[in-house]
Amino acid sequence: IKKLEDICDIHNGLWKGKKPPYIEIGVIRNTNFTKEGFLDDSDIAYIPVEEKQYKKRKLEFGDIILEKSGGGPNQPVGRVVIFYKGKEDGEFSFSNFTSAIIVRNKAELDSSFLHRFLYFMYQSGVTETMQRRSTGIRNLQLSEYKQISVPIPPIHEQKRLVALLDDLFEKLERIKKTSEKNLESSKELFESYLQGI
Repeated sequence: IKKLEDICDIHNGLWKGKKPPYIEIGVIRNTNFTKEGFLDDSDIAYIPVEEKQYKKRKLEFGDIILEKSGGGPNQPVGRVVIFYKGKEDGEFSFSNFTSAIIVRNKAELDSSFLHRFLYFMYQSGVTETMQRRSTGIRNLQLSEYKQISVPIPPIHEQKRLVALLDDLFEKLERIKKTSEKNLESSKELFESYLQGI
């Protein structure tokens, strides 16, 4: 078990900057976080930012993006998404309302395993105690967040657990879609029955 700050680097998000040259890049924002803890890339904002600012904050495959500001009365901050394979060839960064969590030693800690663990911390309410509210938004206290204790089993066990969770979530998603389809069919059947009466 190690503290998050001892195994990862955490970088603050991107500001537009004031000095040219500018470069147009895709910026991951809070709106790109799904409830399930994954990245929704359907509406990534492309904006011109200071090239110098961007170079320090270019996202790489496996980087975890942490929502540190935003949320609302019924939505705590602390959500996490992982920057996935296939996007690393593009020019992407993360907004000033987020931070990037970068695993230092990938031979010791699998970023997908860490992502699932931090998502569980959010889902179980642990991160809600690390928040302060100001002017209608929530702010995550990064100094407290960095103190989260992360269990680090052997790397092969981490990968096995991630594969098991991925399989489970895939099955749950199929069940959800089937249930929604069955519910829709039931409604249609009921309406047809009422029309018949």
